[in-house]
Amino acid sequence: MYGMLTKSLLQSLAETRRRDAEVLLLNGRHSGAYYLSGYVVECALKAIIASRFLQDVIPPKNLVSDTYTHELGKLIGLAGLKTDLDKYVAGDQDFTARWGIVSKWSEASRYEDWDAANAQTLYDSVADPMKGILQWIKRFW
Repeated sequence: MYGMLTKSLLQSLAETRRRDAEVLLLNGRHSGAYYLSGYVVECALKAIIASRFLQDVIPPKNLVSDTYTHELGKLIGLAGLKTDLDKYVAGDQDFTARWGIVSKWSEASRYEDWDAANAQTLYDSVADPMKGILQWIKRFW
């Protein structure tokens, strides 16, 4: 059961899960690192979506329900980042490659066995402090 998922809590969770993924990666726990690396992006996007909920306003039911998805593509849309994502994908090959890697993550990845190379690649695509997807998302926090 979810508690109150505030924007600041989701931002904090994104950073915490990034550090958790790094520790798992450094300790050979590749599958956990892979899963948490994708979860970082999910939390970061949901932090943006949380801003769309206005005080004293009942939000559209579908917005509330859809927010509980784990599909990164759908969360990009709910966060209002689709246009910006498309712009970056069209103009930056490195960003396109990173997003291509990140967008393949799913909640179901927790049921798969991931090797070191895949875990490191996803983590780097998410967490690179200069070019990672997390850094791009943070521009909208």
